[in-house]
Amino acid sequence: TLLIVVAGDRGLAGGFNSNVLKMAKAKADEVLASGGQLRVMAVGKKAVEFFEKRDYDLVWKYPQIAESIDADTVMDIAEDIIAGFRHGDYDKVDLVYTTFVSAMTQEPCNLQILPVENLDKLGGRKHPSTIYDPSPEEVFDGMIPQYISGMLYAAIVDSYASEQAARRTAMESATDNAGEMIDNLSLLYNRARQAQITQELTEISSATIGR
Repeated sequence: TLLIVVAGDRGLAGGFNSNVLKMAKAKADEVLASGGQLRVMAVGKKAVEFFEKRDYDLVWKYPQIAESIDADTVMDIAEDIIAGFRHGDYDKVDLVYTTFVSAMTQEPCNLQILPVENLDKLGGRKHPSTIYDPSPEEVFDGMIPQYISGMLYAAIVDSYASEQAARRTAMESATDNAGEMIDNLSLLYNRARQAQITQELTEISSATIGR
């Protein structure tokens, strides 16, 4: 199995990185526990660092590409994946990334992208016979790289959007907490200052009465 893991390049995003890496690790351990072999492709600095520190076969590393990703870069990655699949380096490709649900919710998900599953049926019924020209192999040789490239590009962009949303939420929460802490400290300071002023007035009054 080739496991493609997409995470962020920076921290301070709440549980964004930890959630997707936790899912990726669970998937990797599941493959290894079943007796299978595992290779890992890490996209994002946090994913690279995570798998470098652990005993996994990290074969491809792509840190800090999400912010400026383009179709040509993704197509090159997709061609490497397909070449390994054709050569028998792995017989299954799984993709783990974070999908953007809303500005407040981002969910890690796991998707199998190779082999393409269940193309013969739709809604429990078989497709009508299809005639391919020039041949099914050549048609799919042209389609599959585009399909894999599209899936990867969508996952990386989706993950990047999720990372920014998660960071915004985390920073908004941190700002609110900092504001609350400042308000509490200001209240304590004012109380201490008021107590000191009261004590000084009392001492002045006592000294005046003593005279």
